[in-house]
Amino acid sequence: MKTRFLIAFLVFCTASAGAEIAVVPYKIDAPSAEFPAALGAEYARLMAVAAAVSRGIDVHNPKDLEADLVRNKLDPAGTITPAELDSLGRSRLLDAFLVGTLYAAKGHYISESVLYSVKDGKVVARTRAKARTLVGLAEAEIARVFPGDAGPRRASGPGKMDLAFVIDTSYNVKRDRASLHRGIKALAREVSDDWGGEARVSIVPFPSGPGLERSALSIKSALELSKALDALVPGGGNDAKSIEKALSDAVNNVPWRSGATKLMVIVAATPFPRSTRFQHYAHFAKRKGIMVCTVALGDVTGEGRDYLAELSRVGGGFHADAAYHRKVFDARGSGTDLYLEAGRLFTSTAYDRRWRDGLFRPERRGSLRAKGREFLKEVFFDEKKYPIGPGSMEKVFAAVSSKEIINTGGLECNAADLLGSFPEKYFSMPGRGAARTIGRALVYQGRTSIWIDIIDGNDLAFFREKAKDGTVFPLGVSVQRKKDLPYGFRFNPQSYVRNLSADYIPALLKVDLETLIKKSSYYANNGLFTPPVWFLDLKVERVKFKKEDRDVRD
Repeated sequence: MKTRFLIAFLVFCTASAGAEIAVVPYKIDAPSAEFPAALGAEYARLMAVAAAVSRGIDVHNPKDLEADLVRNKLDPAGTITPAELDSLGRSRLLDAFLVGTLYAAKGHYISESVLYSVKDGKVVARTRAKARTLVGLAEAEIARVFPGDAGPRRASGPGKMDLAFVIDTSYNVKRDRASLHRGIKALAREVSDDWGGEARVSIVPFPSGPGLERSALSIKSALELSKALDALVPGGGNDAKSIEKALSDAVNNVPWRSGATKLMVIVAATPFPRSTRFQHYAHFAKRKGIMVCTVALGDVTGEGRDYLAELSRVGGGFHADAAYHRKVFDARGSGTDLYLEAGRLFTSTAYDRRWRDGLFRPERRGSLRAKGREFLKEVFFDEKKYPIGPGSMEKVFAAVSSKEIINTGGLECNAADLLGSFPEKYFSMPGRGAARTIGRALVYQGRTSIWIDIIDGNDLAFFREKAKDGTVFPLGVSVQRKKDLPYGFRFNPQSYVRNLSADYIPALLKVDLETLIKKSSYYANNGLFTPPVWFLDLKVERVKFKKEDRDVRD
């Protein structure tokens, strides 16, 4: 029953432009000098930013809410009744309140919260989250309170697009299922302009049951997609017959629309056998205007990977490999970060979040001669003697390094980040309309300045306005490491967050420009979400931009 109310509420929030929630300062359990009561308001701001940035939710101004609470004599550290929330919600036209309690125990932070719907007059969700940092806690809690896709906004895809996922549902995919599904949702969200465009998504599983489920075709909403993915239960194995059937269904039975941009993504968790029939379907797809891309999860290596990648070459698309990370500890307690992609094993002297963007340098990615990125050191081993996969990284490393591994951390997969990057790869291909720089802004704080790129017309108008009025404003940025640039990095122009006032930004997410420049590696790899979002208080000195070409008839 609670799930039904939550789904209905989320649909309402998504569909209504004016839907607004308020995050009440969290109650601090057993406050102390190290865990002060004031931290509750700081964490509420952190949650407000997380909801606004990752879910696009309209969040009530935290400063205004705190004033309303004082005015109405409501104490977040005391008892807050449904009647009090109803009264405040109706007076401020709020749709819901997020109310919670924050705990500190044994090196972890714990949150327990409820989402109260003013419209329904009841609690529609209860959540509990745990993490070592407050930023990590907010990221975990927001994923439970508002199920969906996380990450800063990116450039929109085309208005009319047909996207089909041909997904391996054998038992091998079970390990990566959660990350894979997040990536599929992120990719679908981006090419559909957050489900506001004319996009249609289809899911074709293999091995599949008797016939294709109609509910898996022409999906038009995030909820439909979530239900279709949840219905895919990993099990069994794969063979050439089941793969061929899925490819046939994807090419012939998916309702590809005339005039739509067409993209097919094949995701494999088991090595593909060699088959000219597979290549036939990839070639037929290309003739129908469907670009075929392939994704290999960690157990797909060697010839099985090569046969899969061949389909993307025949289908006019590109191939990508999922990467994995696990930290291991030897008998002395010394930790080593292990990374795996395309059957090649690497280590690094310190954890580097850039592994989520792939382990190889872009110029020869996918080639046997591809070099690992600069923060990695390759571990060489006899592949015939030591078969490797995500589940055996530590065993192979122990064997070739003669180190005794006594403990391991959790296994991480970048499938979500990998699929989320597909729109940028797709639209950067020849003839696909890659995003171009339309302007640059010189922003500064004190005596420190930096040029930033602009690719969006609305961003350009915003920076030009700020250059005119000369006011200080908070800008959310994501750091991209670029060695060839003066500071060795740039701000990702697809990820600016400029719609939040200073009232929203907690101290935990603020950094000054000089510090960010000096420690760009840290800020590129740590923070809220992936890529991390940090906020700077900036001014705009000037803006350079290309003037639009004048129509001869004007």
